Amino acid sequence: MSDRQALIDRDELAALIEKAVHDGSRQALREIGLGDENAMRDLSELRNLLDTWRQFKRTVRKTVWQTATRWGVRLLIIALIYAVGWHRAGPGPFWLKVIGSD
Repeated sequence: MSDRQALIDRDELAALIEKAVHDGSRQALREIGLGDENAMRDLSELRNLLDTWRQFKRTVRKTVWQTATRWGVRLLIIALIYAVGWHRAGPGPFWLKVIGSD
């Protein structure tokens, strides 16, 4: 039995490789469930879902920081009130006691 050697030129080799890549990618997409006519719609929906999730995370992060900042400012104001002694001004709004103490 003699060994046969097939010679192909570059263009034929490139075409074979391109066909193999094309067939392999189609098979891979079918294996993960994206080989039908609804695949583009499914991917679009997944991208929209991912964008919505990212926007939700940004909104939650922003809300948490805003809330923490507001509470921090409130605590600083309360600390300032106690440090200055305005909490001992008696009943009623403390600013009336400070302004009215001529």
